[in-house]
Amino acid sequence: MKLQRSAADGKVFDRIDAAYDRYVTGHGKRRHVEVWKFNRQVPAAAVGALLRVQGNSPFLLHWTSNEWHTSIDTRSTATALGIEFVHIPVPQQDAPLRFTFLWVEENRWEGKDYKVDVKAAGA
Repeated sequence: MKLQRSAADGKVFDRIDAAYDRYVTGHGKRRHVEVWKFNRQVPAAAVGALLRVQGNSPFLLHWTSNEWHTSIDTRSTATALGIEFVHIPVPQQDAPLRFTFLWVEENRWEGKDYKVDVKAAGA
């Protein structure tokens, strides 16, 4: 019966479209995620990737992609595992991403800037 239905529809009857798109057509591919955390401070991330900045308690990430000419403040998102994170899409640019932390529960700045260089995709 499934074979008849699949033939009539022109596609597999019980196909999961999201999985088909991801693995067969490539349209649903997830972005590469580069994880930065205090015990794994990645030096660079590729253009088009997501830079995931992680911490163990709630934080506000104060960051820039243009050498502090302008800045963005992004509140961390909590996970069920007790990890907080912020995602930054890595843009096509020459300047590095720079950031620091405001630890929300303590109302305390980290007191140090961190840098992640931007590298060409596939490099």
